[in-house]
Order: sequence, then structure tokens, then C-alpha cells
Amino acid sequence: MSIKILDSELNRLLRNVNIDPFSGCWITRRKANVSGLVPYKGTNLPRVIFQLFHNVKLASNVFVIHTCDKPKCINPEHLKCGSHRVNMDDMVNKERMFCKVTPEQREEIKTLYATGNYTLRQLGWRYKVDASAISRIINDKTSGVARLR
Repeated sequence: MSIKILDSELNRLLRNVNIDPFSGCWITRRKANVSGLVPYKGTNLPRVIFQLFHNVKLASNVFVIHTCDKPKCINPEHLKCGSHRVNMDDMVNKERMFCKVTPEQREEIKTLYATGNYTLRQLGWRYKVDASAISRIINDKTSGVARLR
């Protein structure tokens, strides 16, 4: 999908921000959806801003990632592109996921799984995380950060 934005529209979008003098974030005053994204013309505003400022058209499988971790920031210097995997790794590395599994729970999960009495899915239900998060814990692929189902 091609997005056409007039200079006057871009100016209006950029006037509708609060600039944080400490972080340098340009926080849009537009309303975010339940996912925390700011919808705009069938996509999201940070994606549009990234494409405009970098004069590129991103493929649908390319994500715009906030280096500042603020979804409403539209400062082009705080936006980079990457794959879904890069975005997920960034979330894990910065411990920005929805819940944390404590070190004690990690050990308990490993112990319970080792008994052979529990599947990944059963442990996921028990700890309110995805089975894939349990697998990462068992295989020491994460610092204990997991996402809620």
C-alpha cells in the first residue's frame, strides 16, 4: 500500500507532538490503540514517519523498532527497522515483555518439566505464559522474561 502525505499534513503531524527534553522523544498526542500503536492510514504512525524521513518503502515483513522503547515516539532518530525476530530479541534483552518469571519459578519449571509429568503447554497454563516461553526457559534461551498468553 502506498501512503501519500502532503507537506501540510506532515507539518500537522509534527506539530502535534510533545518533545521530551531529556530523552529527545517526539511523543505524538494522537491516540494509541490497545496494542500501544498509533494507527495512521492503515498502518501505524512511527512506520509512516520512518518511511518519510528515510525515503524508503518498507516491506510488510519489516518492523519499525523504537530504540527508546516508547511506542508513541515518532522521532526518526529513535526508529530503526528490523525483522520480527530482531524486535522480539530486543524486547527480551530489554526485559520489556508483559510479565517476568522469577528465578525461583524458572528453577521450579525446570524441575517440574524434568519429572516428565508435565508438558510445555501444561506448564505454560500453570505459569500463565506461552509454551514457547517455557521451552526457552528449559533450554536457557531467555533471562526469564516471557509473554502472557
